[in-house]
Amino acid sequence: MENKTDIRDKLARVLSDIGNPLIVITMLYFFVSYVEKYPAKDVFMFLMWTTLIVGLMLVASALWVKIRRNLPNMDIIEREDRYLPYLASFVGYLILWLLAPARLPEYPMLHSVVVSVMLGVLICGIVNLRWKISFHGFSMGLFSSFVYHYNHLWGVLFLIFTIIIGWSRVHKKVHTWAQVFAGGILGFMLGFISIKLIVG
Repeated sequence: MENKTDIRDKLARVLSDIGNPLIVITMLYFFVSYVEKYPAKDVFMFLMWTTLIVGLMLVASALWVKIRRNLPNMDIIEREDRYLPYLASFVGYLILWLLAPARLPEYPMLHSVVVSVMLGVLICGIVNLRWKISFHGFSMGLFSSFVYHYNHLWGVLFLIFTIIIGWSRVHKKVHTWAQVFAGGILGFMLGFISIKLIVG
């Protein structure tokens, strides 16, 4: 029989994977598109362009760091190794934002997601120059703010789930609670502000 530590380790690994920013932000696009009833064809095209521009830049930069540092997996733990993926993600989202302005105003909530993530990557990258901040926390906090916009109770419940994902990052010794909370608060606030400014 497995001991409690092994079970906690496995649970932390699973929760950390569920809270992966690439997965969470992609699910946020689907969530917003579903709730807003955006046309599936346009959402698919938007996700395709996001994947091609942002995803490829991020994955290429993360792979470069992994190979250069001989890391065992794609979890970039050291603060010093996170610069390039942050920069690549920001440039990718900036390109996406510059290429899509003709269509984004038709879909203000997707526009809010793009602006929130772009600014979040920029801010997290700048903070990362001095201190490590949790991008898992950021993406979960961001998702929570959009859920909260539609339904306050579900938004609060999602914030609780954000704390659970945060526990997984702390348990894995990837972040401290301060780093997780800072990321979560930044994500929630950027989402809240972007919705207010772009959607109204």
